[in-house]
Amino acid sequence: MIENLLDSLKNRIENDNSIFHSVNSGFDFEKYIIRNLEELKIYGNIFYFKHNGPHSFPDLTIKFPDGSLFGLEIKFSSSGNWYSKGNSVFETHSNKENDEELAYKEIYILFGRRPKPKENKTNCEIRYSTYSDSIKKIEVTHSPRFAINMSTEQKDIFTIIDPEDTYLKFRVKSPSEKTEFIKKYFSKLTKNNNQDKWYITNEDETQIKPMNFSKLNKAEKSRILAESFILFPYDLFQKEADYSEVGANMITRHFVYSTSLRDSFSAGGKIQIFENSDIRYPKILKTFREKQEDIKKLLNNPQDNLEEACFTTWESRLKDSPLIKIDKSLSLLENYTNIILNLKPEMKIGRINSKEQSIKKIDLSLFWSIS
Repeated sequence: MIENLLDSLKNRIENDNSIFHSVNSGFDFEKYIIRNLEELKIYGNIFYFKHNGPHSFPDLTIKFPDGSLFGLEIKFSSSGNWYSKGNSVFETHSNKENDEELAYKEIYILFGRRPKPKENKTNCEIRYSTYSDSIKKIEVTHSPRFAINMSTEQKDIFTIIDPEDTYLKFRVKSPSEKTEFIKKYFSKLTKNNNQDKWYITNEDETQIKPMNFSKLNKAEKSRILAESFILFPYDLFQKEADYSEVGANMITRHFVYSTSLRDSFSAGGKIQIFENSDIRYPKILKTFREKQEDIKKLLNNPQDNLEEACFTTWESRLKDSPLIKIDKSLSLLENYTNIILNLKPEMKIGRINSKEQSIKKIDLSLFWSIS
């Protein structure tokens, strides 16, 4: 029943070209879904539904004539991706029924995606699945959250830990039982990551320690450094690099902190980078040059809302720049290359066998291969 309804909803939406222009946010999409469900309800008269209220999980409750209840969570991506942040693992604003007769038979997710401009499509795309099947992993920020990814086949993280477990069973567990599950999850699925993910529990809440950057493995360190160069080139390439936004991003996106962030990028020194030149450049430019392949990999395959973060931070910082314009019809790599080729930051340089320093506009193309 529920999948027949979701198929009907999917067909209506994907054949409605007007949505491409009228829906620009998750809030718009949720209202659009409700309006379509109202129309389907009138035509079919085989179900009724209710909105569970702001911040509730799931967004909607759908009931069929046989009395079965289904939950429906609604997600929307305006950047052309199939991933999003899910609900809190501890579901502080969930719509949970303790009475077995009022319990959900299953919870589904309906995900709408606005294609990227370069895809040249004029309609939105829809995918749906059970909520369990949509969960890619558990992420840790200030609290554990599920991460949604509709683009790949993946194993159910609940049955990996316990073959008898399901998301429906998990969501009604006590906070202490959920904490034990998360411990097992990180122990089993991230045991090779060398990450300091441990839990401190008290009577009222579960808290998680942020990870120390120095304890991450090499690949994770490299990914975070590459992401920092992507998001904040205008902060890092200066006379004195500004790490405030870089540090904030590490905490909010990765729950990682560093007690010596500057050392990770430059160690504060200058170095000869080109053999045929006597110029000693800030070491951060050497790090940038070494990380450019990692940077390109992230730009070509952005994950975890990185594309959205790029456009948000770039547009905010570069909106008044006469030379650098962000164009969402171009790829992330093309936009970033445009930034690098036109930024021309002023940085301190030195000379071999000299203690004198000077300020020079740096041509970042010297450190960035376009191919």
